[in-house]
Amino acid sequence: MEVGRLQTQSYLLDPMRNMHVRLKPVEEVLIITDGSAHLQQWGAGAAFVVVKTSPFKILGAGYEGWPWAPPFRMEVEAIRMGLKFACAAGFANIQVCSDCLPVIQILQAGSSGPPQIQDIMEDIYNRVNSLPSTTFCKVSRQCTQNSSKICSWSDDTEVDIGTA
Repeated sequence: MEVGRLQTQSYLLDPMRNMHVRLKPVEEVLIITDGSAHLQQWGAGAAFVVVKTSPFKILGAGYEGWPWAPPFRMEVEAIRMGLKFACAAGFANIQVCSDCLPVIQILQAGSSGPPQIQDIMEDIYNRVNSLPSTTFCKVSRQCTQNSSKICSWSDDTEVDIGTA
C-alpha cells in the first residue's frame, strides 16, 4: 500500500500557517514522533514513524501505550522509541522531527531536561552519540499526529500524511 509521497524537494507542508519545513534530501531517514496523554481517560501513548524522503518510503513505525504518564514524558519517549528502532535497523544519518518545541530545544542544547525525563534523555544521548549524524527539528502538529495515524493503520485504511 502506498501511503503518500513527500512534496518535491522534500518539503513537509504546514497547512495551518502555509509555511514549509525544509528537510534535507539525502540518504538520511526522518523519525517523526508524537506523544500524548489524555487526562480524562487516563491513557498515554508514544508513536513514531521512520521514513526515507527520496523516494518516499515508510521504513518502520511503532506505538506503545501506558495507563498514564505526563504528556511531556510521552513526547520524549516517542523520540527514544524511534531512535531505538533506527539504530537497530542500522540507519546512520537521522533527523528527528517533533511538534514539541521544548523537547527539541532540550535536545538541541544537549541538556538533561527536567528530572522526570532524565532517564530517557540519557538513553537518547547514548544513542545519538553512537551515530555519525543526528539532527532535531520542530514540525507542525499535523505532521506528528499523522505519525500516530500511520502507526495504527490497517491494510484497507488510507492515511493522509499531509503530502501532495
